[in-house]
Amino acid sequence: MKKRMKHFLAAFFIVVCAAGLFFGVRSAGASSYDKQIEEAKKKQEELQKMIEDAKKRKEEFEKKQKESKDYLASLQGDIDQVLAYIEEVDRQLEEVNGRLTELNFQISEKEDELAQTKIELANAIEHQQEQYDTMKKRIRYTYENGSESLLEILTASRDISDFLNRVEYRMSIAEYDNTLYERYKAATELVIATKAYLEASLQNLEELKAEAEGERQACEELAAAKGKQLEEYMAKRQMEEELLFEYINEIDQTNKSTTELYNELSATAKKEEELRKAAEEEARRIAEENARKERERQEAERKERERQEAIARQQALEALQRQRMTAADGIEMTSETNLMKMIWPLPGDGRTFSGFGPRIPPCPGATSFHNGVDIGGEYGAKVVSVLAGKVTIAGYNSSAGNYVQVDHGNGVVTRYCHASKLLVKAGDYVLQGQPIMLVGSTGVSTGPHLHFAVLLNGKYVDPMKYIKYTGQ
Repeated sequence: MKKRMKHFLAAFFIVVCAAGLFFGVRSAGASSYDKQIEEAKKKQEELQKMIEDAKKRKEEFEKKQKESKDYLASLQGDIDQVLAYIEEVDRQLEEVNGRLTELNFQISEKEDELAQTKIELANAIEHQQEQYDTMKKRIRYTYENGSESLLEILTASRDISDFLNRVEYRMSIAEYDNTLYERYKAATELVIATKAYLEASLQNLEELKAEAEGERQACEELAAAKGKQLEEYMAKRQMEEELLFEYINEIDQTNKSTTELYNELSATAKKEEELRKAAEEEARRIAEENARKERERQEAERKERERQEAIARQQALEALQRQRMTAADGIEMTSETNLMKMIWPLPGDGRTFSGFGPRIPPCPGATSFHNGVDIGGEYGAKVVSVLAGKVTIAGYNSSAGNYVQVDHGNGVVTRYCHASKLLVKAGDYVLQGQPIMLVGSTGVSTGPHLHFAVLLNGKYVDPMKYIKYTGQ
């Protein structure tokens, strides 16, 4: 216990020294970088503040830029409305001009038609006059000559045929006179209707032309007014675009400054990172070196400890083996034959393995029912008789190997198997505690041990009911 405590204190002392050395060297290695890192941090803080100021300026210009864009958008909406209205006015003006062109064409046609109609009217008037003159002559002739009666015509006729001819002729003349009158009347009505139609047509065309001219003038006035408004909007747009261009230039300059600050900040941060990494790398190298030395020291201690423990185990094992080999020498030998007073057959070795009863055969040739108990053991250790009795068998067979069988009387028989050497022979009388064989591995066996069996009245029983290891 004291030895283990000494080892622990020694290891703890080494660890403390190593830690002190590590932190001392690390501090010494890192101190050369501390000042540079501090300066880099201050520079970084200054650059960060400059970047934040630049960002604020950029945000202000971006806000103004957005307001300018919104105003431009509203102006553009107004301009679009004006342009759309001008386009509508132009379309209407085009329609009015088209109508004017068509009306002028119609007026021209009507004027040509009027000229032709005037000619026709003159001819109709002339024809009317001729009809009138002819009708006057007929009236005068009829008045001057009077009208013949049918009696006069009959009297003047040569015969009936002549009479009929004269009547028919007179009727034809009357019909001719009526026709002249109707023609005159129709000619007069035609002149009046033609003149009225021409006058109405010309008046209607002139009114339509005047209306179209009025519409065109109104459209031109609206277009001129909207054109002036458009000029005002375009002037405003020009001013806002110039202002927006200034904002964009300011933002570009701010971005450029911010980029330069970022680059400088990145360079400073990179330098700081390089210094930090260099310090950490140096500290890591020192720590790894110290850790490696510590591992080597611990490994050496572990190996030494294991070597010492192995030596101690070997010494303990050898001492235990010597104790087992000589344990039988101190056993008191008696003539005890009472079944309930059996002693342990292998002094100094209380190990038991395969017990009494069913089992899986440990090797080919072994039984599946174990009729005894396997004890120990050290090769060559002495096996003693558990009770006094007569040796009935001291020999060999392929299963038990070298074995001894002792009859203790009263139906009690014990058997000892797998010996490396027999110390008694059949017919010998042995005492309780007397060595009778040495442990071995003869017969069906996988290693040195004692197979011990008890028979009561010729039947195998569990030996552990009668024996108990007490450390003797």
